[in-house]
Amino acid sequence: MVAIDVDGTLVTSAKEVTDATAAILRMARKQAGVHVVLATGRPPRSVMDIYRRLSEQKGTVKLVGLQERA
Repeated sequence: MVAIDVDGTLVTSAKEVTDATAAILRMARKQAGVHVVLATGRPPRSVMDIYRRLSEQKGTVKLVGLQERA
């Protein structure tokens, strides 16, 4: 499992995941079984588009790791 911060790390200033980033994370999942979890203070609904973009199942780490959902 890899937990990645969303704002200022995973997404651009335009609040988007680049094609290259999405491709690398999808490849890591398919080839190495890496499960990507988003670390964010955002509400879960606000990151659903990011999960779809990464072809990942839902999962979040919130409030600096105090809550984990998979």
